Amino acid sequence: MVSEWSAARLRVSEAGGWLIWSSGRSAVTGQAATSMRGMFTAVGLCLLVVVALPGSSLAGLKYRFQEDQVESFRFEASRSVRTERSGVTLIQPFKTRVSGRTQRYLARIFRDGTLGVVVRTWELTGAIERAGAEATALDLSGVDGRSVSLRVDRSGALLDSYGWLQLRRSGSGDLVDEVLLGAVPRLPPRIPDGDEVVASTYRLALPIEEGLSCDQTWVLSYFRLSEQPPTCRGACATVAYEGTVRESCEDRARGLKRGAVAKVSGQLEIKEHAASRRLRAHRWSLDWERRLTSARDGEIGDVIQHLQSDGSLVAEVSVQ
Repeated sequence: MVSEWSAARLRVSEAGGWLIWSSGRSAVTGQAATSMRGMFTAVGLCLLVVVALPGSSLAGLKYRFQEDQVESFRFEASRSVRTERSGVTLIQPFKTRVSGRTQRYLARIFRDGTLGVVVRTWELTGAIERAGAEATALDLSGVDGRSVSLRVDRSGALLDSYGWLQLRRSGSGDLVDEVLLGAVPRLPPRIPDGDEVVASTYRLALPIEEGLSCDQTWVLSYFRLSEQPPTCRGACATVAYEGTVRESCEDRARGLKRGAVAKVSGQLEIKEHAASRRLRAHRWSLDWERRLTSARDGEIGDVIQHLQSDGSLVAEVSVQ
């Protein structure tokens, strides 16, 4: 079964859990699989946010990065993956857990005011647990310390990004994709007031590999929770969100497509201080269903993957 799917240019990353395709390079390999990507999901972390205050309303959430300063965060992420074809299990179900630290710093301010931010993960540890077996350690040495460059506007909208291919080549890079992207999370238009619900819709486009393009559409609703985070010292606000993500990837040269939909929910903990706000913690959950199909009749058929992803990021210092 593995050789049949490899010949058809299908590859499933067991370590990362992403449904992808390749040029017939390798079959399913286990924890060191060279997977191609992990989409971003809705992760975020503790970044300085400036809030314009017209009158008494909280609006115009914008980033203001500290120059010449490296900021560090702790993260944890877990996944549960099941892959099937025509109702039959194709890959043995498994779970992965990864934890470590994330660093990011402002590297450039472009003429149009957009920002160039470098993000990396380090001190990584991880484990994989297959059905009916004990957990074993994941080798993350290939991605530990590697970085990507993100170009974003002041609201966190991703305009461009670089460095994904070197993660793919290093092995298991998709396990940290969502953390790297989440280092500069997209901000809501404003902090909801009272029972207000703030809606937001946006798109992400990522260059994953030559000839392969992937687009996501996020449709979210933000609302404010009345409870203050128990670990926050001082004034904090918790903004929750929920919604859906739709993903479309296409490799025209190979006649392959991947579509996906996810339910997403999460919470942003925002530290309030004077006229500024800091996003000090983020907890999220995504429930994906991905489908890989071939545009060439009879070549592959449908493969469906169910992926549950949960995680959290918390600032290490200064905004507790």
